[in-house]
Amino acid sequence: MRVLYIHSVSQFGGSSKSMCEMIKAMPEGAVEGTIICPRGQAAEQFEKIGLDVITAMGVSQWDLTKYGQYKGLRWLILLREILRIPFSFWALFRAKKKGPFDIIHANDIVFTPLALFAKWLFKVPLVLHVRCLVSEQHYSGINGFLFRKIAKHVDQLIVIDKAVQNTLPDFCKSR
Repeated sequence: MRVLYIHSVSQFGGSSKSMCEMIKAMPEGAVEGTIICPRGQAAEQFEKIGLDVITAMGVSQWDLTKYGQYKGLRWLILLREILRIPFSFWALFRAKKKGPFDIIHANDIVFTPLALFAKWLFKVPLVLHVRCLVSEQHYSGINGFLFRKIAKHVDQLIVIDKAVQNTLPDFCKSR
């Protein structure tokens, strides 16, 4: 199986380490993986475990999490994410040249917009890993729009624990 992973953390920490552990736990030769991520320690570790690494100057996100919501001055963070969009798209188009892929695995819910674009671009199933408590503003504005897209277009949600699952809107929990 050929998997395209999307990951945004350059430092090797919790999400990077758990992704490495997941990939190393798969039977040898069962998965051929390519990962899009920023340059840094995580990319180096992904390369060491045999992933084909496509680095980007940043991987664009939309923060749906409970503690990272856009409000007040945090809206300025959105400027950084907007600037990362071309680099993220460029990385996806570079990955397209390495395809085809059988599945896309986005390593957190914050990648929903980019992951949905990747699903459209590659025309393959999308697995979305949910690692963070999500915002309680499920039905409003852009978050509401994204949660409805998750419910409609994400083929499988992997939720890290019950606490995180309880923060998801009911219409997403059956994914």
